[in-house]
Amino acid sequence: MSTTFCISEVSSSGYFKARGRRFTIRQLQQIQYLTERYFEEGRTAISRRVCRFLRWKQANGKLKEVACREVLRKLDQTGFIKLPSPRSLGAIWKTRNDDYVPTVVEGW
Repeated sequence: MSTTFCISEVSSSGYFKARGRRFTIRQLQQIQYLTERYFEEGRTAISRRVCRFLRWKQANGKLKEVACREVLRKLDQTGFIKLPSPRSLGAIWKTRNDDYVPTVVEGW
């Protein structure tokens, strides 16, 4: 992947803003490098590495992985980085069966 910076959403002052955070060109280039270097490890591993590099943490000290993955997806959509394909389709929630009638057990 080329290191040429070509994101149209970079402000005139030289940063990209997403999720309330400003990303400098240097940071974006490092994100690009981490994405290329750890491509085979998948999106979660990439987002953890990016969070550690940026020291992007929540108030409780945990990494801001969800916000980071959202930024990574946005950068992927712009063509600045190439993310690996998702390994799963995400959480699969079962729909509630409205015909379900709970069984009442006597003596409980």
